[in-house]
Amino acid sequence: MEFFKNRRNLVLIILLTAGFMGSLGQSLLTSALPNIMSDFSINATTGQWLTTIYIVILGLVTCVSAFIINRYNTKHVFMGALGLFIIGCILAFFAPNFNVLLISRIIQATGTGILYPLSQVVILYYFPLEDHGKAFGYMGLVVGAGPAFGPTFSGFIVDFFDWRAIFSILSVIAIILFIIGSVELKNIKEKYPVKMDFLSVIMYGLGFTLIMYGVTNAVNIGLGNLLSLPPIIIGLIFLLVFSHRQLHASIPLLKLELFKCNVFAASTIVVCLSYILMMSGTLLVPLYIQSARGLSAITSGLILLPGSILHALVNPKAGQFQDDYGARTSSLLGFVFIIIGTLPFVFFNMNSNLVLITIVYCFRMIGLSFLITPLQAYGVDPFPRSDYSHGTAILNSLRQITGALGTNILVAIVTFFSLNGNVDCYGINISFLIQVILMLFALVIILKYIQNDHPSYNQ
Repeated sequence: MEFFKNRRNLVLIILLTAGFMGSLGQSLLTSALPNIMSDFSINATTGQWLTTIYIVILGLVTCVSAFIINRYNTKHVFMGALGLFIIGCILAFFAPNFNVLLISRIIQATGTGILYPLSQVVILYYFPLEDHGKAFGYMGLVVGAGPAFGPTFSGFIVDFFDWRAIFSILSVIAIILFIIGSVELKNIKEKYPVKMDFLSVIMYGLGFTLIMYGVTNAVNIGLGNLLSLPPIIIGLIFLLVFSHRQLHASIPLLKLELFKCNVFAASTIVVCLSYILMMSGTLLVPLYIQSARGLSAITSGLILLPGSILHALVNPKAGQFQDDYGARTSSLLGFVFIIIGTLPFVFFNMNSNLVLITIVYCFRMIGLSFLITPLQAYGVDPFPRSDYSHGTAILNSLRQITGALGTNILVAIVTFFSLNGNVDCYGINISFLIQVILMLFALVIILKYIQNDHPSYNQ
């Protein structure tokens, strides 16, 4: 009970619970999708937008989170974001049709897109520098646990009740958290009189959305189609103009000049590359198990589950390890685990042992625990407190974008190298070989820019 009497620990619990619900929402409808399709008479392509739109909105909202966090009282921002999540869940529970359900997902993702970077900023303020890795590790635990247990949780609820019950349970938990937060949370930082740059928001939103649209079409209908390459090119132009505007604005929406700090730039690149492996693995391994080898969805789920659980559990230990031994040592250890957990997939075939695949995937997920969450804290440590919100917003936004785009590209590569348009082991092997190359690039960055000592701004 002494743990709960410490205000810092209580605040951490509130933040972790909110983060868990947000991450849970990302994979929540995986098991419930068939029932939703049946209830609303929609196909799988349409139904998948319930997850896709959640990811897109997360990326868009994260972009403006720095403005919101700097401009307003942190307690009010937290309560408002949590309130949006509650409204989204209640709306989903009563949704009379698919369009309303889709709108509810947009509202949920809007709340989550603010909650996650805000939680990181609060942690950076609340905890001393030497505890940042550990605190971020706990955040990584709950964020990792959400996708790991989301399908299992939703599957259990759907089997015994109804898919709407998922949102009723989340609503109750979120309301309780709202009440506790309204009493226990305080504003922890000064406010800055910044103005919203709506033109930048529009450019960023259009750029991100068009690229996602083009890449998705490229995966489904080919890069040569008019609905694929032109949106990607136009989206890139929007993002280039957006970047130029941020670098020359007196009060930018995102302070891209933070990339002048080598530590932040290096950490961001390594985190983004690692997140590509994180997101792609949950899709490519099932493709290998189900599509290439013709095994069941349950089999692929059982293969993924131990690694996902280990990833969530190891995150706090990985954060503490970084605090104790330094970011360089922690990152190199993570790299070794990732290589052990990725290179064998280059050689797996139709007869590879399923137990061995499960063990290899566990190594991969443990390695990612040592890279993603701890390095996020390391990357923003050099900055003054006033820039924490910008650093976390940039890192989270880029992580989401590169993870989604990288996964789509790797899936496209699987299709391209597979024979007769059917997923086979060769296409899977090539995709994992590319991931090994990406991590070798990450290794070069780690060796050159990531150090064991706490970084300063001019590093």
